[in-house]
Amino acid sequence: FQCRIGGEDAEQIFVTNQMLDQQVDEGAVQMAAVDPRQVSADLIQAMHAQKPVSGFEIRQDNLEPVNVGSLQVRMISEYRGLDLNGKQLVVQNRGKTDAAIDETTFKLTSLMAVSALKPVLKPGESTTVYLVLKTGG
Repeated sequence: FQCRIGGEDAEQIFVTNQMLDQQVDEGAVQMAAVDPRQVSADLIQAMHAQKPVSGFEIRQDNLEPVNVGSLQVRMISEYRGLDLNGKQLVVQNRGKTDAAIDETTFKLTSLMAVSALKPVLKPGESTTVYLVLKTGG
């Protein structure tokens, strides 16, 4: 590689791609789909299998549960990507009647997909729920 600098105000600038320096995780799920529904499904499957996803940072913060009506919701992990975020939640029904878990449960405008291992919870039951949200970027 050769570089010549000419002129009084000329500067030599080196540009590098930081992604080239990072190790590629051979076990990471590659998100090749273009269809948003398929991308959401792939992300939910990866979260369920607890696998890394190419282009997503996994965060596992120990957050306190919050109450949403009769449901107690605790985030277990978050997959943060450029255009999408995935959230793995544990939801417990603290009410006295059955509770359905679907897109109306969370009332988020950025919500693209909801997947619950148990879509209806009897009083006292818990389930794992996966959400896919647009990041708004």
